[in-house]
Amino acid sequence: MPCAIAKPAPDQTALSVHLYRIFDLTLASTLPLPELPEAPRGPPDLRCCLADSGAPEPEDIAWRHHWSDPAGAVTASIGVRGADYILRFPQTAQFEVSPVQARIRCRPAPGCPAELYRHLLLDQVVPRVLAHRGEWVAHAGAALIDGACACFLGTSGAGKSTLVAALGSLGQGALADDGIILRPTEGTTVCIPSYPGARLWDDSLARLVPSQGEIQSDQGWKHRIIPQLPGKSEPRAPLAACFFLDGAASGGELRIEPVAGPEAMMAMIQHSFQFDVTDPRHLAGQFSRLGEVLATRPGLFRLAYPHDYARLPEVCEALVRTLASLRR
Repeated sequence: MPCAIAKPAPDQTALSVHLYRIFDLTLASTLPLPELPEAPRGPPDLRCCLADSGAPEPEDIAWRHHWSDPAGAVTASIGVRGADYILRFPQTAQFEVSPVQARIRCRPAPGCPAELYRHLLLDQVVPRVLAHRGEWVAHAGAALIDGACACFLGTSGAGKSTLVAALGSLGQGALADDGIILRPTEGTTVCIPSYPGARLWDDSLARLVPSQGEIQSDQGWKHRIIPQLPGKSEPRAPLAACFFLDGAASGGELRIEPVAGPEAMMAMIQHSFQFDVTDPRHLAGQFSRLGEVLATRPGLFRLAYPHDYARLPEVCEALVRTLASLRR
């Protein structure tokens, strides 16, 4: 059953267009997106807007796939309508994606906070659109450690944002919180983060907020830290290693163990953004791109660490040593 859709305020269609940077794209949006850095004037790679107030909600949608949480509740669905795709997040928002026009149209559900549908746009929809274009987009946090990128992949609550913020507070770079392109090129894999910052719960914010950085409320329950990073607004770095978070360490033991073969490939797939998973061409392209990434031989490790703020410096030091060992 189609979800109810709220109509935009009458003056929204008259809003000016803002240019933002996300990954290495220029996004033109009639929605203010304070999470993103501004982009210089130029042709956009992607456009975003709210649905017109008088436009009816599409009904003739052929649903292709539903993603579910561990309890079996549907968290997202993808369907097609003509040449367009529909991404629906129940009770929250629906996004109409036109690959031909390079446009995303957002229809928030009644009462959906702007911070929430912006989060879905930036951290769910745009990464999936890039996957449809052939990029490999990891659902990961990323930190810059001594000039190279470490990616942290895991389920929600596994500690990705905590590690990124902890490394940032100790002088390393916090690249991205929730998404990063892994682009193989010239024998290495280049990491292109979505946008700078990390979202933290209140307790992590109190312990880990950097001495410099802007704090924004986000989604009503987390806070986004926007660090002052040196250099370009969308820094690129070579991929050094991927760490698959394995939950809190039992007995308080820190473990970093190599992972290889089918286990590493399945973990990479599990923690990636996908678009139309019923399209064989899309899947073939994604498997090919993942093979190219793994062929550049990044370090692949399983990481379990004690969820104890007092021991985070120890964890960060172990990560720095692990990346240093890969350069020998």
